[in-house]
Amino acid sequence: MTKQALIALTALWTCGVLAGCPGEPVPDDDWETKTIEAADQPEGDVEAGRDYLLMGDYSRCGPPRRVHDEVLGLGRPEQLLPDRGEANAELPYNETASTIDGQDIVIGNCLTCHARVHDGEVVIGLGDINRDFTKDFAVLAQLMSFAAQGEEEEAVMDRWISRVLATAPFSRMRTIGVNPANNVAAVLFAHRDAETLAWSDEPLLEEPPLDPVPTDVPPWWGLYKKNMLYYVGSGIGDHAHHMSTASALCVDDVDVAADIYENFKDVRAYLSSLRAPAYPRPLDEDLVDQGRAIFEQTCARCHGTYGDDWTYPNYVVSLDTVGTDPLLAEWSGASEDHLDWFNRSYYGSGSTEMVPNLGYVAPPLDGIWLTAPYLHNGSVPRLDQVLNSEARPTYWARSFASEDYLLDVPGWQHEELETGHAEIQNWSDRAPIYDTTWPGYGNQGHTFGDHLTDEERSAVIEYLKTL
Repeated sequence: MTKQALIALTALWTCGVLAGCPGEPVPDDDWETKTIEAADQPEGDVEAGRDYLLMGDYSRCGPPRRVHDEVLGLGRPEQLLPDRGEANAELPYNETASTIDGQDIVIGNCLTCHARVHDGEVVIGLGDINRDFTKDFAVLAQLMSFAAQGEEEEAVMDRWISRVLATAPFSRMRTIGVNPANNVAAVLFAHRDAETLAWSDEPLLEEPPLDPVPTDVPPWWGLYKKNMLYYVGSGIGDHAHHMSTASALCVDDVDVAADIYENFKDVRAYLSSLRAPAYPRPLDEDLVDQGRAIFEQTCARCHGTYGDDWTYPNYVVSLDTVGTDPLLAEWSGASEDHLDWFNRSYYGSGSTEMVPNLGYVAPPLDGIWLTAPYLHNGSVPRLDQVLNSEARPTYWARSFASEDYLLDVPGWQHEELETGHAEIQNWSDRAPIYDTTWPGYGNQGHTFGDHLTDEERSAVIEYLKTL
């Protein structure tokens, strides 16, 4: 059990999600899509949004600072961000020092899921597909409780641990890198009164499955194009209202939630200002031109066009059309009680939670060279395999070091295995292995590039590196 694994749980529900790439031109009658229309978004201050994202008190609970530093320690040099003030100077990018009710605490922030150290640098907005949610978070939290001293520290610790214990059983994934954010959000909603946001130790709604449906954390830098936030097309309306559910772990009062929302107007503005990092190596311009022509014929209808005059259709593509693992879409569409909770709560006062079409969003592909593994569940390790469904491994394992990230392909260097989780009893031995035979973890579908030749795929990939 690592420090980062535990802090991950306290910021987990903020992680948003998005998916892969359809493409081969077919007659209109064969496509099933729904366009998500734009909604008015609140004005916000970009710099204030960055400050609040990195230093704000929106999570509202965590271990006492003294206990945190004694048990978990401080950040490594590559995890530190400048300009976060003295209190945060030695904390890693995904932790924030705060003072709540007179007590100094450390809280997990949104970057727990939405940033990653790549090539020695913290990349804000890059989904952390190396985060390990295969651990039992409750164990370390309970061990930390023994380090609390005095009634005040014990009270702070007890409040945080009560939320960790409620969510931990529903957040344990089968493999490292995939994210249980949807499950954790459903648990937090189930333990809150929709009208008052008051916490209940006993669930008020049916809790989600213990085995979370996996998602791959999407990059934030596509937000400026999107009319929805999440993979299944939900997150419609005022995006700041949705984003402010980052406070759902420990905000038990509507007035406090309203204050946090005001700050998330700025956070939304900051996130909408992010752009994908540029590909760092020279490109074959002739191949780029060839790939652009193929892409515009094969992929642009759903993923849009790029450059100064970019377009993006904001499509939700039906399961029948895209063919990828259906479990996330089916589960999200069936969670009517949780959708109703959101819409009746303060968070739904300026936005709507709904599943507009049983399928997945075809996302913007900005920065796709850095966002492997691919598809909405992270089941495909390399971009060339996205364009060739027959090349996808059934069982595979990778390291989680940035030096093993392949820029030329791009994607993760990985080992194809002969067996998966069913043959391995020890949980920790299974954790690095991606097993596509488990429900929700499948790598099927998205066959739109199968008709391309290897040369055409290479050209498309060279073009995708420019996005």
